[in-house]
Amino acid sequence: MRVCIFLLYLSLLSPLFLFAQKSSDLFSEAKKQLGMRKFEAAEQTLKKLIAEKPDYAEAYNELSIALGNQGKYDEEQKVLQKAIELSPNYAEAYSNLGNSLSSQKKYLEAIVQYDKAIELKPDNAVFYYNRGNALSALKNTVEAIPAYVKAIELDPNFVMAYLNMGYTFTASGKYDDALRTYDAAIEKFPDNAELLHAAGNAAMLKSEYAQAEQYYAKSVQKDSMYADAWNNLGLSRHTLHFYGEAISAFNKAIAINPQFTQAWNNLGLTYLSKNLNDSALICFNKAIKISPSFAKGYYNLSVVHLRNQQKEEALTAILNAAKYDTKNPIVWYQAGVVASEQGKLRSAIAYLERTLLYDSAYSDAYYAMSILARKISDGEDPIPPIELQNPTISDEKKKQHKQFREDFVKGMAIVSKQWLEKAALLGNAAAKNDLEMK
Repeated sequence: MRVCIFLLYLSLLSPLFLFAQKSSDLFSEAKKQLGMRKFEAAEQTLKKLIAEKPDYAEAYNELSIALGNQGKYDEEQKVLQKAIELSPNYAEAYSNLGNSLSSQKKYLEAIVQYDKAIELKPDNAVFYYNRGNALSALKNTVEAIPAYVKAIELDPNFVMAYLNMGYTFTASGKYDDALRTYDAAIEKFPDNAELLHAAGNAAMLKSEYAQAEQYYAKSVQKDSMYADAWNNLGLSRHTLHFYGEAISAFNKAIAINPQFTQAWNNLGLTYLSKNLNDSALICFNKAIKISPSFAKGYYNLSVVHLRNQQKEEALTAILNAAKYDTKNPIVWYQAGVVASEQGKLRSAIAYLERTLLYDSAYSDAYYAMSILARKISDGEDPIPPIELQNPTISDEKKKQHKQFREDFVKGMAIVSKQWLEKAALLGNAAAKNDLEMK
């Protein structure tokens, strides 16, 4: 689900430097290049200008924009410090320095610069907005919200301040506050598709799926080319079991953006819900082709293969999922399920143990392991005699290995009970029932 992206507003010209701008052809050329996003060209133009006018603070500020958009943050900060050195009351330079530090996730240092900018120009809404973004990134909701409120107070039409205030509420789990924020903004800006989409996200997270569906539907009415909104409209409809309408929405998202990995995956899940396994398979393969490290795609692919009794393919798919999402216990649990379906009980237990490595309270894993261990103790999936691997092995080695196999089977009987008790202790209903029946 896409959420509102924090945008750092770059502070542009202050009135103090308007005369210099008009008098410099190089400056005008650089501004044009920045507007066209030709950042490398703007960098070279501004460096020429600075060579001619080394005390031109505004040129350093504009150069910082060109550098920042190329990811040259250390150099960007140096030229902004030079701008501030030349013009100590240059509020926009302080703000842009804060933006550069935020880009490096140095949020506490960024806030110091935003505060300096605010001290110099306390009526600038952008400075408060950027301060709110840095605080929100630090999960400091208590201070972030007043910063956004102040930005809106200074500029009642500051849509991004509404969006990011709502996102901050959403990220902290305060969905009602987020929806109140978005609704207030939507009342002022009823045609803003981004606000409607963000409200839908908050409603989805609140599990108000019908409400979310309405927000998303309005969002795509306002902007029919909004692929993310179409995708999330599909998600809300899928959750409401409106599968036909969900498929239509996902197809809209894909028509707008054919490389939309998540939309292909979601379309596949919807087909899977309708038991259209072949269609689901096509969608998951498409998602993986677009994003070869997309673990969810491999996971879902394994589910389809397992449904189709393609057990080897299912195991290959789930192990690919584990390759790209190694610490996900759900993936390892599915690997255990697939291996057990193949009759590879010992391998299945090994995969389930990986599940517990990443989630020690995964009761279903303990329960599954107890069942598998009991099957092994009953003679299923035995360890093959060592002579099958090496016919020339000595009789003594054969005897030792036979004893090992017998001890292993006995051990499985013991751990089966231990795992069953652990699953019951963690609240697994099936495990509790099994214990009561014994």
